Amino acid sequence: GVAELGGDAVEGMKAAGDGIAELGGDAVEGMKAAGEATGEVASEVAGEAAADTAEVVKKATDANGETVLSDKVKLFAAKLNAIDASDSSKLEGIYADLAKDGKSGFLYRIPFATGETGVPSAHQEALITKLKAANPGATLVTIGYADTRGNDALNKRLSYGRAKEVAEWIKTTLGKETALESFSMGETDRFSKSDYAKNRVVEVWQIAE
Repeated sequence: GVAELGGDAVEGMKAAGDGIAELGGDAVEGMKAAGEATGEVASEVAGEAAADTAEVVKKATDANGETVLSDKVKLFAAKLNAIDASDSSKLEGIYADLAKDGKSGFLYRIPFATGETGVPSAHQEALITKLKAANPGATLVTIGYADTRGNDALNKRLSYGRAKEVAEWIKTTLGKETALESFSMGETDRFSKSDYAKNRVVEVWQIAE
C-alpha cells in the first residue's frame, strides 16, 4: 500500500514537473518575444536619434571653420576657454565679469536632448525676445557645447553643427542681415558635473565692436 501510494506520488510529482517545465518553456518564449519587441522599439528610437545626429554632423563637415572668426570673436573665445569652471555655481558671476567691458554679453542658453537639432520650439519665443533686445551693432555669436560622453572629435563636430544651425535659424527669424559667427567649445562639464544634459547646449552671445 505504501509502495503503491509512493508510486502514485512519484507519478504525480513527475506530471507536475512536466507541467511546470512546459509552463516554464512558455514563459521563456514569452520573455524572449517581449525582449525582441523591446529591442526592436529601442533600436528604432536609437536609429532615429542617430539619423538626426548624423544630419547635424554632416552639416558641420568642417569644424575648423572657427579659423575664419573675426579678431574680436577670437579674443572672446580665448577668454571663454580660459574660464575655470570647477564650480558651476560661480559661472553667472564669471559671465558678468566678461561683460564688464561692454564688449560682450550673454543672451541665451539653448538646451538639446540627445539627437535633437535646430532650436527647440519651447525656447524660440524667449530667444527671439533676447535677440530683439540685443545691441543692433553687435556681432551675434553661437557657441556649441557637448557633454563628456562619446567620441571627442564627433562631439566637437556635433556641437559646432548645432551652433551653425542656431545661427541659420537666427538669420531666418530676424529676417535681416545680421553679423553672426559660430564656434564650438567641444566637450565640457562646465554647466554641471553630474547632469550630462546641462552640458549639451548652444549659447548665444553678443560681441560689440
